[in-house]
Amino acid sequence: MRVICRAYCLPLLLVALGMVELACSTSVAAIDEAAAAESDASAPIGEADVLLAEFEWDGVQHRITLSQMESEISELPDYRRDDYDGRAGREEYLQLMAESRLGLERARDLGLDADAEILEKVETYRREIMLDAVEELEVTGKVNVTDEDVAAYYEAHLEEYMLPEQVRLTCVTVQDPEEAAGLLAEIEAGERTLDEIATAMSAAGKNVGPGGNRNGDTGFFARETWTEVETFVNAAFDMQPGDVTDEVVELDRLGEKYYMVFRQEERNEPRQQTLDEVEKRIRRSVESDTETARQEEWAQQLRELAQLVVHEDLIPVLAPEADAEEDTDADEGDGADATEGDEATEADADVEPDAALALAEYTWDDVPHAYTYGELKAHFDGLAVYRQSRYKGAEGALTLLDEQVVEDLKVLEAKKLGHGYSEVDLAKLDDYRDQLMVEALVEQEVDGHVEVTEEDLQAYYEDHLDEYLEDEKARLTCVTFTDAEEAASKLEEVVAGLDIAELATTESEMGKNQGPGANSNGDTGLFTRNTYRQAPNFVEQAFTLPVGEMTAAPIEVNLQDDTYFMIFRVEERQPERQQELDEVRSKVERATERINKRARFEEWLEDLVTASKLQVYADRLPEYPEPEGEETSDDVETSESEDTEGHDEDSDEHSDEGEGHDEDSDEHSDEGESHEDHSDEGDSDE
Repeated sequence: MRVICRAYCLPLLLVALGMVELACSTSVAAIDEAAAAESDASAPIGEADVLLAEFEWDGVQHRITLSQMESEISELPDYRRDDYDGRAGREEYLQLMAESRLGLERARDLGLDADAEILEKVETYRREIMLDAVEELEVTGKVNVTDEDVAAYYEAHLEEYMLPEQVRLTCVTVQDPEEAAGLLAEIEAGERTLDEIATAMSAAGKNVGPGGNRNGDTGFFARETWTEVETFVNAAFDMQPGDVTDEVVELDRLGEKYYMVFRQEERNEPRQQTLDEVEKRIRRSVESDTETARQEEWAQQLRELAQLVVHEDLIPVLAPEADAEEDTDADEGDGADATEGDEATEADADVEPDAALALAEYTWDDVPHAYTYGELKAHFDGLAVYRQSRYKGAEGALTLLDEQVVEDLKVLEAKKLGHGYSEVDLAKLDDYRDQLMVEALVEQEVDGHVEVTEEDLQAYYEDHLDEYLEDEKARLTCVTFTDAEEAASKLEEVVAGLDIAELATTESEMGKNQGPGANSNGDTGLFTRNTYRQAPNFVEQAFTLPVGEMTAAPIEVNLQDDTYFMIFRVEERQPERQQELDEVRSKVERATERINKRARFEEWLEDLVTASKLQVYADRLPEYPEPEGEETSDDVETSESEDTEGHDEDSDEHSDEGEGHDEDSDEHSDEGESHEDHSDEGDSDE
């Protein structure tokens, strides 16, 4: 199930800046239960308990005690609880807890606990809780796949677990027929083995076919692996282990000619996979099939139990079939040939059915129910477009109607069993409601009061000009080799008159260009010094040579265990420049909005604290063992300003990811149709 967080222990500032996901910790107690224990000013505090915070709201004194705080912290998941270890952590949590409870009281004052949209989302969540529980009971809990079931499935689907004939080769592929013939002659003359040739050519990046990156080892493959190169496949499977092609194999792929020499290393004959090899895969498949069958069996039981009657003749088309749309267009062209009867039929089709029109009727616990056109249309309109496409035509509308009616029957069954209304479920719903209230409160009292003016944008931009400097850039035509002598030889050809762009194109097409621009005929595109910072000598030359100049010698670059040799010409260089405000306006707007939102939040919170006379008694906290590796007080003091600045930067970065609470909440509501658990979804975008 969704992991719910007590809304009153959320850091409100982070909610305000869109930096936290509301589903952030566990809770099994509603806030009203906790509030009731503290709301009466005359309620005595246990002798062993300590008052840590108090505030007054609407004439009622609210208190936070040590035991209440510790109880909440104990409910947090481990990774969150660790954030509040030690005295400093407890002080932070106490402040957040007090401010969040105060904010929730303000939300109640605004009537957000009775907000129709919030209550609708809560009911959607209740429906999901009920569906999850009853489907666990009636479907998942009744699916029991035995070893005998798995074995029976295996025997009935033996053909699905038959491995085809496979071979493994050592292969050399080039694009020059004379080169391929020369390699085959070397092998036949015993000058070099195929293994030696394949290893050397793969290391040089010249082996451009199967196994080219693995010293020519193709690995095992079946005839179906390369259906588009039949000549190669037939030759490979016509051989026996140890055989070498007696002639170069020529093939054409996508208009490119390739020439291959290879040896068959191993052959695996077709064989039946054993049950042990495929047991896990079969079990998953059987479980899925069994669950689907149980779902339909249970759905039919519910239909019969409810005496469901569907008025198929009344069900309208919600999404027209593609063919129907085309036919309509064609009919429009016939114009004069249309009969009065046709016109009447079209007119009837355009009439929207009455929302109260009952499309299906059933009885549950002697109470009659009807599913109306209005309900079906509202549900369909709320679906994403891609999901609407599943329900085209009359048959699609009937499918959607059946799904929704069966879902309603499942909810009625769940309600009869007490799901959705138990003490635990009600606590979850209360906590979820409070979370939504916090969201709405922040949007109404913080977001709704934030304005970003042109003057704000200009001021922020001018104060952060260094953030909007565009680095110097260079663009090259580059060819990269793995052999120093080859690189030097090609450079001599360029100096003698060969255009490096022509050389780069040729090398790239042959798969021999191993560096920047290899996939663009040597054109690196514009890049900055940071782009290739792992190759500083290359970068230095790229940003030092004048435009139009060639490297005087190959540039050697060492990357991990590989060495490359690069020659290039500088084609273009752009100096560092200051970006204009209009170029970075969206970034500046987001940053400025965050600053203004933070300022508005702090102002709003200060007003609440003052009005409520909030008092936090952090000095009453007991001593706590400090977390391992905790900084000393001196360390904390000396790094305080740095930590604060770092926190602000992190906040700004994260808040980019999480604006728009309502959009996420709406999305969650849509997702609820599939009854997925809230725990994998977020009501905001952390």
